[in-house]
Amino acid sequence: MITRDQALTGNYFWLVQSNRIDNKPNRVITVRRSGKTKTWKTRPNDWDFPVKYGMYQSFHLTQDHAADIFISQADAQLAIDYPGVDTETARARKIASMFHGGQGSALYAFASTGVVPFQSSILKEISDCQHQPGADMGALTFLYRFVVESVIASGQRVAS
Repeated sequence: MITRDQALTGNYFWLVQSNRIDNKPNRVITVRRSGKTKTWKTRPNDWDFPVKYGMYQSFHLTQDHAADIFISQADAQLAIDYPGVDTETARARKIASMFHGGQGSALYAFASTGVVPFQSSILKEISDCQHQPGADMGALTFLYRFVVESVIASGQRVAS
């Protein structure tokens, strides 16, 4: 999902295109801005700009389409993989699915359900993953922060 500022300044966008006629899976398409963005003084949250897709297809994107427009291809793919889930939660679940230790692990439960199950178990599992050689520290740090923020938002204390 894009914000108004991103819509006003971006040149390339990624859309989730669903094909309801043939029941084919959703796909991500890349579009590029092909004209000036329209804004209105009387409706400050509204915007409209033309985009081009492929060689001959053109159409307009508006704030009504914002839920299906993304500023990166990875975010658009997350929207397909985890429908109805906000981007941060989807990204955290994707990272958890890459590092879980099997069906009995807390990361597996989080990747499957999106619910932070056993706080101390999941934080310990993330910490163990960070000590493995070749681990993606940026992704694991993001996941750790996401879990801690989720625990705090639920009103619980963070276990150390």
